Amino acid sequence: MANKSYTPKVYREQGGDVMVIADGGLVRVEPGGQINVVSPKGAVWFCDSTVSASGDGMSWGEAFKTIAEAVAACAAGDIIQIKGSFSEAVTCTKAGVRFIGVGTGPAEATWTMVSATNSTTDGWCLKIGANGVLVENIKFRPPAYVSAGVPTAINLGVGSDYSIIRNCRFQGRTGSYNAIYGVTPVGNIVIEGCEFIYMNTATHGHAIYMPAATGLACSSWQIRNCVFNSCLADIDIDGRSCLLDGNVHFINGLKADGTFGAAVTGQAVDLSGTDTGANVMTNCTLGGTYNLATYKPGATGDVWMGNKCSIVATYAPNGLSVLPPVA
Repeated sequence: MANKSYTPKVYREQGGDVMVIADGGLVRVEPGGQINVVSPKGAVWFCDSTVSASGDGMSWGEAFKTIAEAVAACAAGDIIQIKGSFSEAVTCTKAGVRFIGVGTGPAEATWTMVSATNSTTDGWCLKIGANGVLVENIKFRPPAYVSAGVPTAINLGVGSDYSIIRNCRFQGRTGSYNAIYGVTPVGNIVIEGCEFIYMNTATHGHAIYMPAATGLACSSWQIRNCVFNSCLADIDIDGRSCLLDGNVHFINGLKADGTFGAAVTGQAVDLSGTDTGANVMTNCTLGGTYNLATYKPGATGDVWMGNKCSIVATYAPNGLSVLPPVA
């Protein structure tokens, strides 16, 4: 009987540009060997604060010790994986870079910034200055105010449109001002699956804050499935055609002086301002009283429907909103 021909399970495609691992095939890496992964959209860089000294950043064994080194080395569209604890101020002006914390939750990658110099000049952990940047699965401890400026964990700078902040935890500390902040409104930001807790500094504690700018609005933002707990203000943006979906707003919680149980949040949601409106807010859980003092829609055309809230005749007759709140 003739021998059957053998079909290899690992082979190079015709033309030589693609290596194929078929079903049942294996790749064995010998001691000292290494596989450098390049994603379809860019290279992968590695940051580990526990390494004794930085390597070339191309594997965990040769990881960079700082995030700033990875940002300097990377190109637009690259991935930066981080683990450990970092205290640094980083600016990213490369489009599509993805900052991803490793592990099953954000606590395995913690990022703060404790430099007094940076805190006095609108300091940040990460300032985004390019479009389409992704930040995922990282625990931020927003920097504290020192003597001037507006410190924040993530600063959405000019050009940061279409950026995504996903599955992160923002945990305030004494003197923290903002978790996410920007001076000039940008558009098409997605913030989803994040937790904002203890942003309770008197007068200044904000989870998401982008102050008004003449003739500009935060257009087409999506803030989805986030939890706001013990924040002085939860969402304060000039909203135009934004979607707020599935968020939970605590009103009572932990105050900055350490007392627990009293009302902490004053303005949970404020989308008002010039040229605002046509926002949709739905499926949210709204603590406190459903009125303008706590929940403020855009100037015109907002739809606030299907939110769980206090019973208010006409506007939320069964504890489910059908209209935006009134005074």
